Formats: sequence, structure tokens, C-alpha cells
Amino acid sequence: MESQNYANKGISKSEYTDLTLDLDDELYESIPFEYEFISPETKEFFSLPSMDRNSKNILIELDKLEFFQSFSNNNKKKLCKKMTYGSFKDKEYLLEQGKTVTNMFVLLSGVVCLRYNVFHLGLVETYWPEMVLRSGDYFGHHDLLDKRRSTVDVYAVGYSEVLMLNADDFGIVKEELEVEHMRLKQSLRSCKVFQKFGWSSEELNALEIFSKLRCYLETVEVYNGDDGARPKWSWFVVAGDCTLVRKVSYNQDSSQTRLRAVQHLNVAKENDLLQSLICQDGERHQHVSKSKHLQFCNVQRGFFFGVGEDFGRNRVLANPATECLLVFRPVLKHKNAELLREMATSLARYLPSDQVLLDNFLLHETASKEVEDVIEDILKGKSFALVRGEKKYTKPPFRKYV
Repeated sequence: MESQNYANKGISKSEYTDLTLDLDDELYESIPFEYEFISPETKEFFSLPSMDRNSKNILIELDKLEFFQSFSNNNKKKLCKKMTYGSFKDKEYLLEQGKTVTNMFVLLSGVVCLRYNVFHLGLVETYWPEMVLRSGDYFGHHDLLDKRRSTVDVYAVGYSEVLMLNADDFGIVKEELEVEHMRLKQSLRSCKVFQKFGWSSEELNALEIFSKLRCYLETVEVYNGDDGARPKWSWFVVAGDCTLVRKVSYNQDSSQTRLRAVQHLNVAKENDLLQSLICQDGERHQHVSKSKHLQFCNVQRGFFFGVGEDFGRNRVLANPATECLLVFRPVLKHKNAELLREMATSLARYLPSDQVLLDNFLLHETASKEVEDVIEDILKGKSFALVRGEKKYTKPPFRKYV
């Protein structure tokens, strides 16, 4: 009968043994299905038949979560053996500030909130703004890595489902998580502009949980002022450099090389030509309205954005090998709202006007078409591939803005 089951799947018994996780105990056998609010997706996933539950199906599902994508297949199998399923009702605590951390958590469904209480003289309770985590997020690892008690409260908002890795089994993922954890700690403590807020050592520990580090291997757009939404994160460039780009519109006189700025910058859609005949000095000159993405500045370590400034139509492209520190912006505002306003004002003043860009950077006859095409591809979400074969990248002949 057992052989027949393997035959029905089209694989031999030995091959099937290689595919399974070879678990000692039934995986997730203690799932509390009595909860009536369990999500249909999770219920289907964890109620797979025994044979399917012990196959690659589990790994396929886990691979969809960002947390598991950086691990080797061997470690994924170990995690499947050791991680257990848990569910929490509304306002039920997963972690409590000051208490021992017994598990690391990966959120499968639902929402949890992080809350940090700043103690002043041990008498007054002052809470930071709460940060929400959703499906795919993980937490508890920072405290386990530093062997400390829980830095924050974590509680469920509504019904939430998680995978839990016991502290005794944390060694499976410790090595891979430790590298990023140490880089994050160093970035929080070495970023000069960030230090102006005057954090205590306890607050810096909490900020490790309210922050994240992003490293980019190719040029991608990371910030767009056109979105109009108030940013959740404030960005600090801690390594490498970013490129500032803006879309501007202009009039080109077909009989001259001088380019004039358009008063209303969005009158023409990109790549559309709007032709008009304008009478000037008794002669008729043909003008064409165009738009172009201009790369006008490279910014390096110490630059920041997303602090509440009016970023206009500017965009930020992170170049290869760039690292950015992302900090939960409401926490910065709670800590020192006045300093954050000063940073936003300073950044807004730093950005040049459209007329300055047109006068100093828009050299229509000599601008590098190759660079222009690459910027267009990046903004459209295409991967960056400037160097192909023997092609050599040269910087565009734009003049620096001071």
C-alpha cells in the first residue's frame, strides 16, 4: 500500500525519501483549528495530508516569505523541523518589554504592533508611536542576538498567526541574521546627522527594531516625490551614493539651440510633441514642448530624505553598493519634531529650481543618449545593465550644481 502511494506520485520510495523533510514528529500537529477565525489560506496550508505536509510543499510556501529567501535549502529544512505554529487573539501579547524572549516570530497572517515604553526616572510612562508589522515580517531576533530581555511590547491586532522558532534552536539562523544585525547597529551609532537627536543607549537598542538597513546591488528607484503620500520611513545614506533625478518640461526653438523653461511643467506628457507657431520680432519660429528626466546631482553618505520635506517631482535612485538606513519617521518626530522640521527645510532649500536645472544641465545637443535611456529604464522598473561586453560607462557631460 505504501509502495502504491509512491507509485501514484510517479516517484520511487528512495526518491520520495530524498524529497521529504524526514520529520521525527508530525509537523504542526498541534494546530488549534478550534479557532473559528483562522484564515482560509493558513488553514488549507497547515491541514495538508500527512504525506504532502512532509514534502516540498511546506518549503514552497515558506519560500514566499522574505525571511526564508536568504537561507540555504538545508537550513530551510531544519527550520521546518523546529518551527511551530502559533495563533494569537486580539490584544494578546507575543512579547512583553522587560521579559525573557523565548521565541523568534515570523508573521504569517494578521497584524501585530510594536510598542516601546521610555521610562523617565522610573515614574512616568512615555510610549513611542507604535509600528505595525504585517505578513512576512519577523521579530524577536534582535533581542536574541544580543542576549537581552525583550526591548518592546508586541501584541496582536485582531487574529494573528505566526511561526515560532524557540530560543534553543535559534542557532540555525543566528549566523545569517547576525551580519545584518551588526551592520544595523553600526549604522545607527555612526550616522552623524542621525546622532543629533541625542539617543540614549536604551533608545538605540529599541531603534534597532524600529529601523532596517537596505543594500542595493543594482540601480533602482527608491523614493518618488510624486507619490504625494507622507513617508513612513526616513532615509539616511550610510554608504555608497544616490542619484537625484527630476522630470522637467521645456520649449525648444527649432531655429535656435537655446532652451526655455515651460511655466507649467506638466503640460506635455513624456515623449509627446506639442507644436505651436509663435510670432516673435516679425518672424515665425516653431517651438516644440518636450519633457526629460534630468540626472542633476549625486549625493553621498550623510544625505537624508523622507523627513517630511516637500520633495516635489524629485526622485532618488540608489546606485550599486549603496546602503541606506531606514528609520520609522514617527519615532523621529516624537523624539525631536523641531530638529526634523529643520532637516526638512534644509533639504527643500538644497533642491535646485527647474529653471536652474534647465540653464545648467539641459545640454540637448551633447547629452548622453545612453545615460538618458538607462534612467528611463530604471524609472520604468527595468533592471540596470549599462555595461555590456566592451562598452565602458562614462559620466554624462553635465555640469555640477553648486
